[in-house]
Amino acid sequence: MSQRERNPIWQFFEKSTNDLSKAVCKICKKSLSLGSQEPKKQTLYGVKQHLSKFHGTEHRQVLKRQSELENIKNELNIQKRTKVSLAVLETAKGNQPTLVQSTIPSLARPKCVQWPDDHEISRRIDKAIMDLMIVDMLPYSLVSGEAFQRLNFADPDAFHKYRLKSEKFFRTTLMPQTYERVKAKVKKLIAKSDWLSVTADIWTNTSKSCSLLSLTGHFIIEHQRLKVILGAAVMEQDHTSQYIERKFTEMINEWNLNCKIFLVLRDNAANMACAMRTGHYESLGCVSHTLQLVIKQSIFADEDTTEIIKKCRKIVGHFHHSEPATRKLKECQIQCGLPEHALVQSIDIR
Repeated sequence: MSQRERNPIWQFFEKSTNDLSKAVCKICKKSLSLGSQEPKKQTLYGVKQHLSKFHGTEHRQVLKRQSELENIKNELNIQKRTKVSLAVLETAKGNQPTLVQSTIPSLARPKCVQWPDDHEISRRIDKAIMDLMIVDMLPYSLVSGEAFQRLNFADPDAFHKYRLKSEKFFRTTLMPQTYERVKAKVKKLIAKSDWLSVTADIWTNTSKSCSLLSLTGHFIIEHQRLKVILGAAVMEQDHTSQYIERKFTEMINEWNLNCKIFLVLRDNAANMACAMRTGHYESLGCVSHTLQLVIKQSIFADEDTTEIIKKCRKIVGHFHHSEPATRKLKECQIQCGLPEHALVQSIDIR
């Protein structure tokens, strides 16, 4: 058997008896070209592509076996390079044999090979990259960045190399798997608690193009207060109380919380309050939001105070839109020995 035929891929193919330039797939019996009838001129490109495209499980088995064979080959090369050669040298005085060690630096290093995608180390690196995106809230495009692709994911001996996955892999494969794994752990935590309170709020982005209904759970396990984000539902319709109640109930049912909710903390908007009443949820308005409304109504009830606030906002806006004015302000702060703080515009938050 030739060295080419010892390739692990041949466990899924066999040479055609009628045409030596063809290989037949043992799985689906499809005939594939080897490029030539002469063994030295034949190529396995077609059979490799066929196995990768139509028989993924078998293709991964071949990659794993090729990696194992390459590891064995590299280990043998290392042993061969580090083997001590004995040279019997006659000395002038005692005819004593002398050990001479062959030098290693001059020998070639073994070829670097890729870990298979299902290898433990490869999966560990995939998870580390996914965790980086999630914890630091980085986009999937991170893996397409030039600087990120320059990172060295090879092992210390440089005999193996990690194959960096695409954005699509992290978005459509690893992220859903990670979500389901974390979701299962959170469900186990919630199951240990008898009662759970939730906070709900609707947030809209600055461009007014997207609104989300958030749901956060708060509960206690073994005298420790825990809180988890349970959902963020996209609001695709007008924010009526009926629609809010339906989206809220969908998230509650997804986590099986119907019989566990002690209290729902919400804002003071009429549609949110009505939605909780419609769904028969015990709810309470947010104290911070209530306090904000009281202060806002008290301040803007006085016309003089309102006028002063408008002027202050106009001044801050001027410095935000003028680089020379901001530079001059900084110079004045330095001359007067004042902290070099930037002016902050007043916005409604809670």
